[in-house]
Amino acid sequence: MLRTEHDQDDAGPHPQTHGDGEGARGRAVERAYYAGCLAVLQAERTNLAAFAARTYVTASGNAVFLGAPWGPPQDVDIGNSEVYFWDASFYATLASLLDPDAQRAALVRFTGLNFSATYGIEADTLALTGHFYAFNAVSLFQLFSAYVRTTGDVAFLGGGAPGSAGAYM
Repeated sequence: MLRTEHDQDDAGPHPQTHGDGEGARGRAVERAYYAGCLAVLQAERTNLAAFAARTYVTASGNAVFLGAPWGPPQDVDIGNSEVYFWDASFYATLASLLDPDAQRAALVRFTGLNFSATYGIEADTLALTGHFYAFNAVSLFQLFSAYVRTTGDVAFLGGGAPGSAGAYM
């Protein structure tokens, strides 16, 4: 049974499934939390040191197993390591809460990019992905805003992009 740090009737903003959550609704909420944790772990990468020590990819793909049932399995990873600004903006608050260091590192990396020429970055090669995307400005504002609101790290806004002398904003 899912419980939060508040084990009382009024948990404030923290979710609860105990009490009346024993039925189908409670199990559905517990499953949603479990799936959310798995999604975060599935997207985490620690082998993309060129981008950051830890990052969360938004286009991760799947492993495909090839070969006949009687032969040795051969798997081919058809995933990639791209981080799309628009996709990342959907989980900006969650990323800032769960892993603020990784989120800060991603934002620092994003500030050095030409946003009018891309909608994402390939985290293993640092190559720009795609072309101009009109929603980039809104997405990036959401990413920076969620990070600063969640962490309180306003000093971050006074830093500079890699290779620049100016502030972020």
